[in-house]
Parts: sequence; C-alpha cells; structure tokens
Amino acid sequence: MDKCMDVNMTVCAWCGEANGIAIGKKLVDCKNKWDTKMVFGGYEPCSTCQEYMDQGFVLMEANDYPNQEGQPEMQDGVYPTGRYWVIDREAAKRAFPTAPGDKCFIDPEVAEKMGLNNMESRDGN
Repeated sequence: MDKCMDVNMTVCAWCGEANGIAIGKKLVDCKNKWDTKMVFGGYEPCSTCQEYMDQGFVLMEANDYPNQEGQPEMQDGVYPTGRYWVIDREAAKRAFPTAPGDKCFIDPEVAEKMGLNNMESRDGN
C-alpha cells in the first residue's frame, strides 16, 4: 500500500482561522491523503490577529486549567480561552498599572465583571 506525508492545516489559537501547514512525522495511507485536519499550531497569533493586537493593550482571557482535553499551557498554569480584547493603551495604564508590556491575562469571571462579554471579542464570540 502506498504511503504519503500526513499534511494538515494549523489554526490560529485566537481566531480559529487556518494559518499554516503541519506535516506529521508518520506516513499515512495515500487513499486518505486529502483528509486534512485542522490542528493546534501554537499560541503565536496569525498576521490578522497580530495586526489587531498591535493596535493597543491586549486582554487575553485565560483559565488556570485546560479549556479542552490536551490543551497545552501558554505559560505556567495559563490556558487561554481564545477570547481577547484590545483596549486603548492609556486606559490600560490606568486600569492595570503593574502590568508589564502590552498584554495581560484575565480570568473569565473578571472579563464578565468588566462587561467585556457584552463586547465582541476577536474570536467572533
């Protein structure tokens, strides 16, 4: 039986859009070579999300537990939900004076209390 490379599409963790190609380590049966899957490609944002994130201070919603089975940590004990909001940098300095850089993680409960859930997040929710 012929074997082919296992080629799949990676998706942006932030918007869910296809953003790359992942080539598997094992060969697969060629009869299924067009059976492409969407796979996690890491937490690096796609170019569209990165452009938007570059416009201000990024609030990234995250839990301290996996949101789905097998989800890797973004950093120690941080599991992003995929939802994020970009706010004005000056407003962020007042609201988050101790936040280093232009990003911070927020708990889903905090996002709810801040009223962010009433705004459209960049993941389309």
